[in-house]
Amino acid sequence: NFGLFNSGALLLALASAFADAILDAYPDLGQKDASPETPRVLFGPAYKGIPLVAGTAMRLAEHGHNLPFCFNRKEAKDHGEGGTLVGAPLAGRVAILDDVISAGTSVRESVEIIRAHGATPSAVVIALDRMERGTGSLSAVQEVGQTYGIPVLAVATLKDLIAFLHDSPALAAKPSASIYRHPGFLAFISARLMAVFATQIQAVVVAWQVYDLTRDPLALAYVGLAQFLPMLCLLLPAGDLIDRFNRKAILASSWAVGAL
Repeated sequence: NFGLFNSGALLLALASAFADAILDAYPDLGQKDASPETPRVLFGPAYKGIPLVAGTAMRLAEHGHNLPFCFNRKEAKDHGEGGTLVGAPLAGRVAILDDVISAGTSVRESVEIIRAHGATPSAVVIALDRMERGTGSLSAVQEVGQTYGIPVLAVATLKDLIAFLHDSPALAAKPSASIYRHPGFLAFISARLMAVFATQIQAVVVAWQVYDLTRDPLALAYVGLAQFLPMLCLLLPAGDLIDRFNRKAILASSWAVGAL
């Protein structure tokens, strides 16, 4: 959610990550003798790309890589400098900066704008590759790279995010997260799933056995009522009991009675 990067410090950190990703891919960025594949201009599509491209250009300049940048307006301006573009002219090879790629609409519009001004799109840089499937067998990011023949660089991928959260001490300290790593809880969940599965099978078998013996739909309904009625009657009292007494003891007693 790009909207959560809503402070100077957060935007600075994101722009720094973009700058690092671009420099990792193009270490000769901004140099006179840079390779032909290296972008010469940064472009940020409105609206999310505007703070991204401005912040990234500033961070690159701080690292000695001074690169012109440009962004577009959604509507053309009919006074002043006019037009839909703001910033440096689009020329040469241009890198597009955006937050994510979903349907690829923003990238397609950016490519059209860049080509309309005689420049060449050379790369797309995004904050997060969500690794979501596109319209075919490829991911949305792979489809963009294949369609336009340009590399797509991601600051982070969904796999990176999952790995970070898995190793996060802050997340591990939360009971809601740490409980899923507890062997006892995993054993309970596994046993519970098997017990519920067996109970449902038993309910179906008993009901159809009664119907097979009686051929009476009303008898089948009575079986369902008998299975449901205890839960309906004990639901509220059980809620009061678990708030008053030891839940572990109540759970053990309930399973013991059920076993009998």
